[in-house]
Amino acid sequence: MGSTSLDPSSPEAEAIVKATLKDVITHEVGHTLGLRHNFRASTIYTEAQLANPEFTRKNGLGGSVMDYNAWNIALDKEKQGEYVMSTLGPYDYWAVEYAYKPIDAKDEKAELAKIAARSAEPYLAYGTDEEVGGSTDPLVNARDLGSDPLGYSKRRMQLSRELWDRWQTRKLGPDESREALYRNVLSGFSQYALAAEVASKYVGGVVYVRDYAGSTRASFTPVEPARQREALKLVTDGLFQPDSFRFKPEFLSRVAADPFEVGVGQRGNFSLAERVLKVQTDVLDRLMSDATAARLLDSSLKIGDTKKALSVADLYDTLQAAIWSDLKGTGDIGLMRRNLQREHVKRVAATLTRASGTSPADARALQRENARQLVAQLRSAQSRAGLSKEARAHIGDSLNTLEDALKAQMQRSA
Repeated sequence: MGSTSLDPSSPEAEAIVKATLKDVITHEVGHTLGLRHNFRASTIYTEAQLANPEFTRKNGLGGSVMDYNAWNIALDKEKQGEYVMSTLGPYDYWAVEYAYKPIDAKDEKAELAKIAARSAEPYLAYGTDEEVGGSTDPLVNARDLGSDPLGYSKRRMQLSRELWDRWQTRKLGPDESREALYRNVLSGFSQYALAAEVASKYVGGVVYVRDYAGSTRASFTPVEPARQREALKLVTDGLFQPDSFRFKPEFLSRVAADPFEVGVGQRGNFSLAERVLKVQTDVLDRLMSDATAARLLDSSLKIGDTKKALSVADLYDTLQAAIWSDLKGTGDIGLMRRNLQREHVKRVAATLTRASGTSPADARALQRENARQLVAQLRSAQSRAGLSKEARAHIGDSLNTLEDALKAQMQRSA
C-alpha cells in the first residue's frame, strides 16, 4: 500500500535507490545525445496507468526520461506502482530517431519532415526550460506527474497531510533522533508548496503549443473557466483558510534540526509560522500579479461564453473573502492569520500607490473598490470583543495602511 513508512535498510529501499540512479543516469545520457528537458512529457499517462507497474515498466511513468518526473507515491490504502521512471518514453525514441536515424542524403529532407510531422501526437508532448520558468501553461511543470496536474496537486497536498499526521502520532525510539521529525515536516512543506504552485498556474492559465500553420490546434488556449475555479478553490481552501494548517503544539515543540547541519550559531528551531507564510506568499504573488490579471482580462476575449469566464473580480473577491474570513467571526485572530492578512494588505496597497502604473486599469480599480470594502469591515471589527491586544493592533495597522493607500491614489489621480 502507498503512503507508508519504508525501512531504509530493506531490500525494497535499496531497489528504489538503484532505480533512481538508473533514472538519473539515463537522463544525463539523453543530454549527451543532445536532448533537452521535456517538462510536458509527464502529462501523457493517467493516474490509473501510473498505478499499474506492468504498464509503467513497459511504457515509463511519462513521455520522456528528460522530464523531472515526481516520485510516483500512492496515497494511504492505494496500490503502489513504480516509484521512478524505469525505461525510455515514446518522446525519447522519436527524438533520437529524428537526430540519428541513418538517411540517404537525397531523402533526408523528406524523411525528417515525415518524422517531425508527428509532433502533435499526444504521446510526443513537448515543453522545455523556457516554458517552465514563470510559465502560464499549467501542463508544463518540473516535478509533477500524470495527465491531470490539478488532480496531482490535490493528491500531493493530501499526501503531505498524511505524512504530517503520521509523524505527529509516531513514537520515536529512545535512541532515535528527533531530526527525523524536522526532515519529514520540511519534506511535506516542499511537496505542499509544489502542489500549490502547480494549482495556481491554472488561474489565468493558458495552454501554449508551437505548431505549424497547418495544425488544427490553437496556439493559445485559455484553461477552462470551471478548471480555473476548481484550482482557485483548492488553493484558497488549502492555503488561505483558518484551518488550512493544523499541528499539535506538543509536536511542534519537538521539531528541531541538527544544529551541525543548519549552520554555526543557529539552534535549528522550526518556525511553523515562517514555513506557512512562505508557501502562502509564493502563491499570493502569482495570483495577485499584474500578469495574472492581464491574462484573465485577455482570456475573456477568447472564451465563447464570457459570462462563464473567471474574472479578475472573481479572483480578488475570493482571495479577500478567504484571507479575511476572521473578521466575520467572534474569536481572536491568530499569528499565522495576521501574517497572511498583512501580506495581502501590503500587495493591495502597492497596487494602489504604484507610480509606474504597470497594473491593468481594471485590476487597480477593483483593488481600490475591494480596499474600501475591507476598510469598512476593519472599522466594524475594531470594537469586537474577544480580540487580543496583538489582533486589535493588527486591525488598526491594516486599516491605517489601506486608508493611506486610498488617499495616495486619490491624490495621484487628482
